[in-house]
Amino acid sequence: MNDMKSNNNNNSTTQQLDHLTRSAHGKFMILLAFTALFVFLPLVSESYGSGIENKYHGFYVVSSYKNFDDAEALMERLRAQGYDPFGKTVNIPDKGKYRRVYVKRYGNKKEALSEGKKLREKGMFKGFFILFVKTGPEDNKAVPKRNSDKEDNKNIPPPPVLTKTEIPVAPAVPPLAKKEIPVAPTVPPLAKKEIPVAPAVPPLTKVKIVPPNTEKMMPSHKAQIDKPDPGLKMGKKSYISAMSDFTAGRYKDALGKFKKIIKTEKNEAVMRRIADCYYFLGDKGDKRYLLEGIDQYRNIIRNYPGSKKENAKAVFRLAQGLCRLKFYSNALMEFKNLCSRYPESVYFSESLYMMGKMNYKTGNLNGAITDFKKYIKRFPDGKHVRKAYFSVGDCYSQMHKFNDADVWYGNALKRWPALEDIPKDSFLNLGSYYFQTGKNREALRAFFVYLNLFPDGKDCKNALYTIARSFERMGQLPLALKALSQVVERYPGSSEALKSAFIMANIGVKDPEIKLPVYIFPGFEYYRNPIEAYDKIREKLSDLDRQEELVFREELVFQKGCALLKKKRYREAFDNCRFFLDKFSYGTHETAGEENLILSAGGLIDDYYSKKDYLAVSDVYFNFDGNILFKNGNFDMLLKIGTSLNKIGLPDNAAGLFEEMIKVFAEDKRINELLLDMAKIDYDRSRYEDARKRLKGLLGKRSDLDKKTAMTAKKLLGDICYKERLFKDAVGFYMEVTGAKEGVEDSAAIRKKYADSLRGMGLYSSARINYKRVLKNCGDPAQKCSASVIMGSYEGLGDCLYSEGKYQQAITMYEKSLEGVSEGKQNMWAIFNIGRGYANLGNKPMADKSFSSLKKETSNEFWSRVMDYYTSYKNRTTGLEI
Repeated sequence: MNDMKSNNNNNSTTQQLDHLTRSAHGKFMILLAFTALFVFLPLVSESYGSGIENKYHGFYVVSSYKNFDDAEALMERLRAQGYDPFGKTVNIPDKGKYRRVYVKRYGNKKEALSEGKKLREKGMFKGFFILFVKTGPEDNKAVPKRNSDKEDNKNIPPPPVLTKTEIPVAPAVPPLAKKEIPVAPTVPPLAKKEIPVAPAVPPLTKVKIVPPNTEKMMPSHKAQIDKPDPGLKMGKKSYISAMSDFTAGRYKDALGKFKKIIKTEKNEAVMRRIADCYYFLGDKGDKRYLLEGIDQYRNIIRNYPGSKKENAKAVFRLAQGLCRLKFYSNALMEFKNLCSRYPESVYFSESLYMMGKMNYKTGNLNGAITDFKKYIKRFPDGKHVRKAYFSVGDCYSQMHKFNDADVWYGNALKRWPALEDIPKDSFLNLGSYYFQTGKNREALRAFFVYLNLFPDGKDCKNALYTIARSFERMGQLPLALKALSQVVERYPGSSEALKSAFIMANIGVKDPEIKLPVYIFPGFEYYRNPIEAYDKIREKLSDLDRQEELVFREELVFQKGCALLKKKRYREAFDNCRFFLDKFSYGTHETAGEENLILSAGGLIDDYYSKKDYLAVSDVYFNFDGNILFKNGNFDMLLKIGTSLNKIGLPDNAAGLFEEMIKVFAEDKRINELLLDMAKIDYDRSRYEDARKRLKGLLGKRSDLDKKTAMTAKKLLGDICYKERLFKDAVGFYMEVTGAKEGVEDSAAIRKKYADSLRGMGLYSSARINYKRVLKNCGDPAQKCSASVIMGSYEGLGDCLYSEGKYQQAITMYEKSLEGVSEGKQNMWAIFNIGRGYANLGNKPMADKSFSSLKKETSNEFWSRVMDYYTSYKNRTTGLEI
């Protein structure tokens, strides 16, 4: 294992993949749809040695077949059409022998390609490729020979790009070695005249001695006809007939005959053949046969423990049957059983590899790694060693041990650099590993090569989808959109198509201004109208399995909220986010969902607060989870909420919110403003002592207190003292505030309260001076004074004059305080004091007039009692009849 890590230092996985990609140039064709969209993997043509030209020298249209009969049938059809085809057998490692049919010679690739298309359109074959041939069919070994990499394909033009349908159904190109001479590894180099040795002929060298750790060749499942069992007494002929059917693959016929024998006499060989018949019938797809075969093997192993060789085979087939039925844990136990009980069996190596595979299937990745490594160490040249290498990398990748994965993938690519040597599943896992680790460019290479090698593979849609995701991650959004549109178009209704539509909508939210021609863009509406697209996609989620549907639904609702937020549709976003957190309270995006809720609420609150719609602000607050609000909410938003609650008459709710804010934002510099607001609420609730404590604490302990806040706090202390009739203390606070040069707002109102406090102390002369100063300042157009300040100052002047016995002047001030006041909002005390003033002046008619107007203005019982009391009092003291 240390050697592996050192090798990785010299050649990284990325370098290996680059070499792997380069070696694929010219061997495989990229789909037209993808090359039209992505100029990513440029193809170059094959270059071949010059050699001695003859009548066969040139470019050939070639079709390849696993079934030799199909190849012969094609040649017959071609001869009937006037062609003169010839055939050649090639041996592809790990894939077996293929029969190539060379149709006709052409002078260049363009002519050959054109003819191949015509023949395919006529239905002569489903797929083809072009090869350059130097030698004829006289030795039946027309092997194309490639130049070395140094020749760099100087004179051969690049091949034309073929469409998807132009790619052969079965991969017909043999894997090439590093020197790219497609012959078996044991075949000696070509002779000087470059006549290749037939792949099927073994080299004329000494017999190779197989080392002890080399994997043994497993026997074919088609058994030879057994000799009649010596134990059979009556069914020897029937046994021979049954074995004839069995060997020929007529398992149903053989099974019937074996069952007849077993009815008359019990025999071990017959019992084993019955189990084998069930096994091979089940291997064709009928699970019932497999289940029956499993039971038969178990009975045989239990009843005939002495036959080690036969029992090893029985255990192996028992395990294989369980594997095919997807009982992976049970299969793993049987493969372990075989390895421990029959270590010398020809099935040992296969079972050891299958142990790793079963652990992988059951999710025991550590166990899989252990078994695959054991297989690699024990059988370094075994037939599954390549898959084992890549599987170890896959396991490490899934465990997120990416450094180890990189080592194993890198060494695997170094050992098997040819594209066709990489197992199909490992291509996907390798690409996924690159994608997971953020190596997007490497992921693109891997998945593009996969699409070239397996254009009709069941995982093509996933490969294309991941290609799109890689482009998206790289910020190449136009290419990502094009790839996603291909998934939507080619695989409608699939999970990948739905996810592609979803990502197209996300891109539409992220970057809505990408310029794309609509006519080549299926699914354009998902990108252009993302919010509506989310709703359309949600309607199709029932096509997915339940677990995938739940995950996808969460993503849809969350992303729709993000889109609404970006569009500043705050009301919809707020409702969406509330629904999301209620439905997916412990989901993947819980934290982000809470943040989105705060952002959408903040947008709503800012809008409502600017319009002084405090009720709407409070409504947003009451639809909040308090924990989310204080965990994510900012100071300004919470302050606006608290202020709004207080303004709509909910001071207790406002106070509770402010108390929580004081805990959360204790170190915030703006806490002074919050403490001041809390004191105001206490004042409004007549909790003067609480308010006083807060204000004194604010003034005495806060070193960072600004001038404005300090003056506001002292003004409020003055108000508290005035309410408690502590006029002297109130005068002190108001005097300090009015004397300040900065930090004072609404100075006229404060000076009016200062005058009120002086009046309360009986200092009428000083009070009159300050009332007049207020009225003088309010006469300045630049000074904006409220009506209440002006009218209140006139009334205060009247009270001072009245207290000094200056009744006529007092009446004048009272009358001025009533000017400009709308009907129904008259100051009853001012009217009453006017009446009192006239009464004191002895002007009964005017006094009666004032009191009469007071009666007209209000039907309040209070004023009736006040007038009755005052009339009675005056009658007793002055004898006046009022």
